[in-house]
Amino acid sequence: MPTRYMWGDSVTVTRLSLGRYQLNFATQNMNSGNVQVTALTAGTEHCKVESWGAFKATVRCYMPDGTTLKDTQFTLRYTLGNQTANCGSPGIYGPGIHDTTYGSGGYVLWNGTIPAANMYSIFEADVSCSTGCGITSTPVTVSTLAPGQYFIRYPDFTLSNSVLTWQLPLVTAQGPTSVYCKLSAYWKLTLLGTELKVDCWSGNGASKTNANFSNLLFTQTFGSC
Repeated sequence: MPTRYMWGDSVTVTRLSLGRYQLNFATQNMNSGNVQVTALTAGTEHCKVESWGAFKATVRCYMPDGTTLKDTQFTLRYTLGNQTANCGSPGIYGPGIHDTTYGSGGYVLWNGTIPAANMYSIFEADVSCSTGCGITSTPVTVSTLAPGQYFIRYPDFTLSNSVLTWQLPLVTAQGPTSVYCKLSAYWKLTLLGTELKVDCWSGNGASKTNANFSNLLFTQTFGSC
């Protein structure tokens, strides 16, 4: 892969079979964190993450019928699950969940039960690390509204404790089937937190169905000290 299409690590992509790809990361251990995948196409194909861990991730891409795999371009974003408070020293990842100096946000890996280690939000309160505010971590809540419909609340990111309000929610289905997921609603910074609704569909889009998915919420630094 040309380096102009990569950032953060050296990645090699191997086509395993029609519509399936393995991405091998040279140095990045992916046993934690979050993966988001999006098809890059003017057509109706969709792509998803099949699995990830250690130093690799596997991606699947489908035709709109939901049964036929198809070779398709895609983008992949891996986000660190880093909660180390090192005050943003140059060259070192700062407090937060992702690979920026001052990262706030959270992620959910939904598999029907959500292991506690993979379900949390980060409240990064002190951009300068000079006043001792530090970070807090509060569990994300997930509710199943109906088959294939999920409600997610990030309780740290409320209207009352926000300083900067830019946010970006992302979601991708996870697993070896053609089921796909998308955001259907987004309520930013309510009194109870930032809230999302995720809908998951059968591969051909005919009906909503239960699915595993990966959700990521990027935010700016939050809180005041």
